[in-house]
Amino acid sequence: MKQYIDKDERLSKMMRIALFGLLLIAAPLTDAHARECYEGTATINQQNSGKKCTLQEKGYYNSSAGPKTHDGCTAAKADARKKLIARIQKSCAPYVQTNAPCTVININRCT
Repeated sequence: MKQYIDKDERLSKMMRIALFGLLLIAAPLTDAHARECYEGTATINQQNSGKKCTLQEKGYYNSSAGPKTHDGCTAAKADARKKLIARIQKSCAPYVQTNAPCTVININRCT
């Protein structure tokens, strides 16, 4: 009987350690570590693209994040533009625009 209790106690301790480990792993995923960053977006110019872009491409957009500085906003827009151009045909690339102002978002990492 004593041996059975020891196994239960050991299992209980292992469960507590596992639970504590999971909490430590999940802690960085919470909003407690969120930072304010800029989000820049790239879209297709709807009016001027004409037949150079397909109807599907005209609905595409991409976004990217950067530090909350002017340079961070500029870099986020450039990255969003690069990602969008990779998704569309070459004839549509000149109609990619990043005119919208950056917006402030809260995420774990500004890249």
